Amino acid sequence: MSLQKFILSFSAVAFLVQGSLSGSITPLFLDEVEAVDRAICAMEKRLAVQREVKNLMLELRGLEEDVVNSENPKEHAARMVGLAEKILAIIQEEHLDTLFSAPYLEELRFYSSFARKTSLAPKT
Repeated sequence: MSLQKFILSFSAVAFLVQGSLSGSITPLFLDEVEAVDRAICAMEKRLAVQREVKNLMLELRGLEEDVVNSENPKEHAARMVGLAEKILAIIQEEHLDTLFSAPYLEELRFYSSFARKTSLAPKT
């Protein structure tokens, strides 16, 4: 058999085998692509949540400084408490606890504890 006939025969067999397998490989391939798409979407959502937490943390630090320098510290403190509660809730819901130090989480818990009180002013 000449080399040209061998290559032609081999190409024909390879084409037929590829054509017969493509029906079963394509759905599997598409399932895998969809799985990667789902993973990408989940990672993008998680990243968006982490960005939100970061922005809220920066806002909280700003409010802490405002409480000290404000003419109305009670209002800023109330906003700070609500923000700390929101940050802590997101951290817990998204299982991000391991990203933060224990003292920072304790600080959030401390501020959040005031959210359950009806007033920040001491009762007489």
